[in-house]
Amino acid sequence: MAQLTAVLLACWWDNSWTISASGKFTEGGRGFLQHYGAWAILLTDPLLLVASGFLDRQFCVAILTLPARADRDAARAITRSLREYLPWVRGKGTAALFYALCLITGLFAWTYNVASTIDPLGALRHPIFAHHDVFDSGLHMRSFIAFKACLFLSWVVVYPIVGFKLVTIIIATRSILRRAEKHGLLQPRVEHPDGCYGLKNVGTLNIAILVPCLLAFFVMFALLVTHQMMYESILIPLIVVSTVFLVTSFIVIWPAQMVLWQARDKEFRDLAKSSRQPPPASDRDLFQFTARRFFFSAAKASPYSDTTKVIILAMRATPPVVSLAIHFFP
Repeated sequence: MAQLTAVLLACWWDNSWTISASGKFTEGGRGFLQHYGAWAILLTDPLLLVASGFLDRQFCVAILTLPARADRDAARAITRSLREYLPWVRGKGTAALFYALCLITGLFAWTYNVASTIDPLGALRHPIFAHHDVFDSGLHMRSFIAFKACLFLSWVVVYPIVGFKLVTIIIATRSILRRAEKHGLLQPRVEHPDGCYGLKNVGTLNIAILVPCLLAFFVMFALLVTHQMMYESILIPLIVVSTVFLVTSFIVIWPAQMVLWQARDKEFRDLAKSSRQPPPASDRDLFQFTARRFFFSAAKASPYSDTTKVIILAMRATPPVVSLAIHFFP
């Protein structure tokens, strides 16, 4: 709210709400009310922090609620894996170097933006100034100072935190699930009340991983719509975020999906074998067999419930659909 207030006051002072056409720029300008990218950055910053906090929480919930084998050794092994990676996810040890890299990258991007927009008519100007002015250029100094301060908070404070949390949790989740699959620590149960063999929280974790990527994608989409042109400083992040988004949506929880499919196939074989045998003699055995068939038909061989499956499909479709829309409807 403080960021938005500062930018609004600066735009009022500079009268940079809208920028009309002038002889200096062939397409006029993009005032604050015309700059969808600026609105997207200001609106998504708090959402990214909330999404990052939820991601951290869901990571712990998903790992601690994995359907481990009945013996204590399996549960202890999973807990040890979480304790091994949790300090790393929280930025301790060698992870601090990766956070420093994220911080330096954000600072470099911010410095480049400042240097390339402070003089829209200079030799080092940003490529967009070949076509139009923007409200946060050096020609509108108060708006320039206010919005660059907002960008500093976004690119040097918020984005490194979110990027660090996202990458470390992706690596930790994949490593823990792969270890659990390799050592046979998981035992998905068809009768689990979540209807997903006990892996529903893993599916929710995958959605939590994708949310920050989707928010970043919408920011870049808003910038493209605002400037109506493709340039390096938006093209490279767009490719990186889209690739990470589409790839991680499948590979991060793939080990858990493999274990789930194996559990479903085993349950199917057991039920098929029981069906070929004479009917159970006791009512208790008949009830157990009927209940197993019911649970098998109701459970989903997926870590996603019906609702989360719709959400994940919509999220996966968003980047290619929006990219095609940009291409065919510029």
